[in-house]
Amino acid sequence: MGIVSSGHNFPIILGAEPVLVNGPVYEGDYIITSNRIGYGKAIPPDQIFEQKLFGKIIAQSLETNLSGGSVKAMIRKM
Repeated sequence: MGIVSSGHNFPIILGAEPVLVNGPVYEGDYIITSNRIGYGKAIPPDQIFEQKLFGKIIAQSLETNLSGGSVKAMIRKM
């Protein structure tokens, strides 16, 4: 799908997993693929309908990380 588990080169699976995120992410943000290979990007929940992103959501962040990098996220396809 475009993002990988932190420090590994294998795909993520359903459940709570660390994922790599390009840019800041807040708890509750949705994660979709980004232009950076192997990284996702955060989208605030209120923008999901505006940008018609259903079907593109890979995970939802379980924590905040303002510097990007690895975050724990609940993996699901929405």
